[in-house]
Amino acid sequence: MSVSDGSIQVAQIPRTLNSALGSASDANNERWFRHDINALRAVAASVVVLFHFHVAGFDGGYVGVDIFFVISGLLMTQIIERSIARGNFSILGFYAARVRRIVPALAVLSLLLVLAGLAFIDPLTLAEIARNAVASVLFVSNILYASQSGYFADASETNWLLHTWTLSAEWQFYMIYPIVLASASRWAWLWRHRLTFLVIGCVIGLGERSGSPIKRPICVIMHSFCCQQGRGKCSRVVC
Repeated sequence: MSVSDGSIQVAQIPRTLNSALGSASDANNERWFRHDINALRAVAASVVVLFHFHVAGFDGGYVGVDIFFVISGLLMTQIIERSIARGNFSILGFYAARVRRIVPALAVLSLLLVLAGLAFIDPLTLAEIARNAVASVLFVSNILYASQSGYFADASETNWLLHTWTLSAEWQFYMIYPIVLASASRWAWLWRHRLTFLVIGCVIGLGERSGSPIKRPICVIMHSFCCQQGRGKCSRVVC
């Protein structure tokens, strides 16, 4: 069956429509792809690797992990905000997408390491590797490792799955962050001022990181006094 001019077959319309939609989707993905961020990822990964190989000049290469966290937060925010703007955001769908992206490769890696341990490692060490593998797949390895030794401890260099703490931290972030944004989007005033609340949260986090004012009131008071006397030049004040 054809249209009146006989030039377009009706049976071809769905196929043509799907092709057009696919092209639009590809174009949209290409438009949103950030080559600069992709390059920054490569740089961050490189400095972390150089740090672990103790290359001179890269003693602070672990900062690349922090860069990855920032990039991840940016990309997740963009994904969630676009879905909310389109009106098709699903928290369960977001979780499912993250599972499909992370879990298969992580599970295969953990399984291969355990199998390798069966052949080359003593039973006691193998039991530790198996425990670390389970913690990694359950995304709680950061909690497990924090209760054991520090990231820079000598023993950490023999932990085959030490790097999975970053995935655990990111996953815990993924569990909470979409709920926060989805909830905020339901109240217009809260959604409009989300950047303000983000800045407030960052300031509180930095304050807690540097030391609670409640624990160091004298330091905070003296710091404020020196800033006033020096007209804001308080960079030399150290507590």
